[in-house]
Amino acid sequence: MSIDSEIKYRTLIETAPDAIFLVGMESGRVLEINERAAELLGYTESELLDKPIEQLHPAEDVERYLEKFNQAVDRELIQFSKFDDGSQIYLVAKDGRQIPVDICAKVVEGATGPVLFGVARDITDMKQYQAETEQLAEELTVVNRIIRHDIRNDMAIIIGWLKQLKSKLGKQHRETIDMLLTRSESVIELTDTVKDYVDTITGDADPELEAVRVDEVVEQEAAATQQAYDQVRITVSEMPSRPVLANSMLSSIFRNLFHNAVQHNDKAVPTIDVTSEERDGTIVIHVADNGTGIPDEHKSAVFEQGEKLNSSGTGIGLFLIHKLTETYGGAVRIADNDPEGTIMSIELRTVD
Repeated sequence: MSIDSEIKYRTLIETAPDAIFLVGMESGRVLEINERAAELLGYTESELLDKPIEQLHPAEDVERYLEKFNQAVDRELIQFSKFDDGSQIYLVAKDGRQIPVDICAKVVEGATGPVLFGVARDITDMKQYQAETEQLAEELTVVNRIIRHDIRNDMAIIIGWLKQLKSKLGKQHRETIDMLLTRSESVIELTDTVKDYVDTITGDADPELEAVRVDEVVEQEAAATQQAYDQVRITVSEMPSRPVLANSMLSSIFRNLFHNAVQHNDKAVPTIDVTSEERDGTIVIHVADNGTGIPDEHKSAVFEQGEKLNSSGTGIGLFLIHKLTETYGGAVRIADNDPEGTIMSIELRTVD
């Protein structure tokens, strides 16, 4: 090895953020380590040198570790953080702590025989984050179940009582009852939104997509919105029947678009006009309302998680629209309607 090569080698070894071990394949003993390896395991360098490598792994799994390392002889490179049965790979520190690691190993030919060059990355923080994420997902699932089951059931009972009261009370009380009914329906609608939200943030990173008829979804959600709000006027122009790439949650996009267009509208008769256009490989659905519009300075942030602008809502619905559209490989855009209001445009990829 030249002087320049030696300098490069020592610099690489000593500045590496991961623990590095050189182990003699015939002796099974540690030949060299870097400073990070000693620091990670709590040993001095002299304590680790010439130490049998199996003593740095849990005693009960020594044979499985040796089998893993022997695989490096037959392959150019192996990388693993788990055994074949899914159990975690660990290094054992001097104080007995088991440190979860991801190991990358390669056998190289040394001056005195084959040498295992191993790099071990401490993944303790990653494992902790993963555990916290899984716990959060479980807790969200429980919350979702409570909201979808208990709250919806209670609200259904309340709505039933309100309808009975409306039929028995005089006209002077019916306006109040109608207002309470509307708010009760909004609570039930919110449980649907929360379910979609939980499904989105706890779902797979790569959800399975399929061909979905967007025209049928839009017409279904438009009819449901019309039924929920007697005063709204929704017009859906003829739409392409060509399917788009999405999944069952596509309905959540348009449900939230329609309800937002009504709930954030101060007109006596909120109007929603739905049009569409086919482009090369996509369908764009335009949802135009006659509401108060969205100021230019807020347009870029309106789909951020928790962004509520000046409304009293949760901000979840708009975040869902953005998140789901992004998941489908599409896009959502905002423009001003003429003479007033907002146009939300949803672009979705078509399926050949």
